[in-house]
Amino acid sequence: MNPRTAITAVALVFVCAMAFATVYVLLTEGPDVLSLIGLVVVALLAFGIFGALSEPPDRRRR
Repeated sequence: MNPRTAITAVALVFVCAMAFATVYVLLTEGPDVLSLIGLVVVALLAFGIFGALSEPPDRRRR
C-alpha cells in the first residue's frame, strides 16, 4: 500500500470519528457554543488534511 493512501485512510477515519462524536453530542444535548466550535474545528481539519493530501507531491531533483 502506498504510504500516502495509508495516511489518507487514517486521516479519514480520524475526521469521521470526530465529526460523528460532535454531531452525536449536538443531537443528544442540543446545540451550544462548544458543539458549534467543534464543528468548525472538524471542518478546518478536514479541509486542511484533505486539501494537502490531494495535491501531488513535489518532484525534487537529486
